[in-house]
Amino acid sequence: MSDTVLQKNLYKFIKERNIQITELERKAELKKNSVYNIIKGISRKPSAEILQTIADTLGVSIKDLYNPNIKVNDYLGQDDYILFQKILPEIIKTIKN
Repeated sequence: MSDTVLQKNLYKFIKERNIQITELERKAELKKNSVYNIIKGISRKPSAEILQTIADTLGVSIKDLYNPNIKVNDYLGQDDYILFQKILPEIIKTIKN
């Protein structure tokens, strides 16, 4: 059986953020193997609540988890986004001067 878009994207987002599945489960306060079971196809229909928790923890949306066209490497992680928000005003100020 081939992997679903959800499985592929979830795995890519985890790898892109250089975290372990167990670390994501801990940060998201999910039961052990919750994320692993989704990635391996054991849990085929995770609840919206679990998906939202995972998405929030990864700094993405549920829509991103199901988007077959998303380029994970081009996607800003939550830490990158926060950093970007902090430095953007300084960049704009520099450009204007």
